[in-house]
Amino acid sequence: MAAIMFVFARFLLMPFVLIAVTLFAMALHISGTALHHQFAWHQTVATVTDVSSYSEAQGNGLTAKGINVAVTYVANDAPMTWSGKGKDIGLYTASKATR
Repeated sequence: MAAIMFVFARFLLMPFVLIAVTLFAMALHISGTALHHQFAWHQTVATVTDVSSYSEAQGNGLTAKGINVAVTYVANDAPMTWSGKGKDIGLYTASKATR
């Protein structure tokens, strides 16, 4: 009787073991990815080349103010440019030639 209970308990606990193994694998993957990004990606310096303010209406009737920016930077020894909302790259105030 004890052997039968052991078999049943093993099958009842198997989903919990599989969930625990899956969560451990996910945590390991997230930690590994974060470490890879920290060591493999290098911070770059961007220079603001153009700034203009904007105001947009949101769905709830409020307005959001911000800046549109154009920046230049060097990545892998190639000059690059980007333009868009400043808040997308963490800029909330800027002037031309800001680094």
